[in-house]
Amino acid sequence: MDKKVSIVVAIIILLAGMVGLYYYFGNQKNTTNTNTTNTQNFPSGRPEGQENPTGNNNQNQNTNNNQTTNTETPTITTEEALKQIYNKPTAGFGLMTTASTSIVRLTDRSLGQTIETTVTGEDQKKITITTVPKVYESAWSAKGDYSILRYLKEDSVIQTFLGQIKTGTSTGSDEMKGVFLPNQVAQATFDPTGTKIFYLAPSTDGVTGYIADTSLNNKKQIFTSASTEWIASWPKSDTISLTTKASAYANGYTFSLNPQTNTFTQLFGNIGGLTVNTNSEGIKFLYSESTDTGLNFFFYDAKKKVVKNFTLKTLPEKCVWSKKEVSVAYCAVPSELKVNDYPDAWYQGTVSFIDQIWKINTETDENNLLYETINKGGLDVMNPALDKDEKYLVFINKKDLTLWSLKLK
Repeated sequence: MDKKVSIVVAIIILLAGMVGLYYYFGNQKNTTNTNTTNTQNFPSGRPEGQENPTGNNNQNQNTNNNQTTNTETPTITTEEALKQIYNKPTAGFGLMTTASTSIVRLTDRSLGQTIETTVTGEDQKKITITTVPKVYESAWSAKGDYSILRYLKEDSVIQTFLGQIKTGTSTGSDEMKGVFLPNQVAQATFDPTGTKIFYLAPSTDGVTGYIADTSLNNKKQIFTSASTEWIASWPKSDTISLTTKASAYANGYTFSLNPQTNTFTQLFGNIGGLTVNTNSEGIKFLYSESTDTGLNFFFYDAKKKVVKNFTLKTLPEKCVWSKKEVSVAYCAVPSELKVNDYPDAWYQGTVSFIDQIWKINTETDENNLLYETINKGGLDVMNPALDKDEKYLVFINKKDLTLWSLKLK
């Protein structure tokens, strides 16, 4: 890693410390000031052309007046469109496509067993009977054949297991077999093909980032950081997205890490409460900003250098990008969003939402309401995903961690 990268990563320790102090002891929210000079030389800068994201002084900024919002009768109105497909707490899920239908593989949160069902909740069966109690998070490869399971051991140590799902039987006699990652791994994510993983392991100086195949062979170190607080995703083969963990009490930063060249580049930052959702091209972003007056929701095109401030307000992690229409995202938008410390209040569960499902076109600025979850008592959407044909939106209801699907077409 070159000297510039080392300087960037070293200085991030200061941000991590500030987050911890503000998060636990601070009682006054940090107000984002986009005109303040960063005297500590921390990597700074919003998306190019975005000096004042909430104002109207930017020629690249698309103001709310240019957006078309369809708030009339939702496109989908039938009760049958939205279905609960698993009625127990779910740690995570993956989507696969067979010749005839889309399949969901999910992890039962209490037992860690793998359950398979259709996107409509039919033909439910247990694929593995290996018991891993209290799995709080699982991530799945693109083909649904590998899963990363994260859980707490009795000594409160975070354990991460990379397991392979082999051909199952109707009796669920197969076991999930695999390898353990080092204890206390902070983040682990699959590449777009599901054949490699990237993970952050603790080190004496912070964390070290590795890429490896799904057997943990051919391991290669590509990243080091003095800060341990990162959110990682791998949207494109040559792009790993790394964002500092968010808090309303500190400014956040987003970086791009190229696993082929080890190049570490800041994309944008100095944004209060920053959370980010990157599309499959690695150049379009949904992101949020926390301010004293509430939550702002933006789109940024890094290639065109365009920033748009949305009329709709939500957190990017409640959205999923389309791969068929690269400018389209499906987002769960709270029907009511009161002023609060976001994303902290939602992460900690002190705030819960009743969401609407919207289709947002970042190119044409059209926003279309698809469904009101109040029809099902009000759902708080997390971890949304699309099946391959993009006919179904599948997500977890944060209120009780049950799994749901919404028919889109």
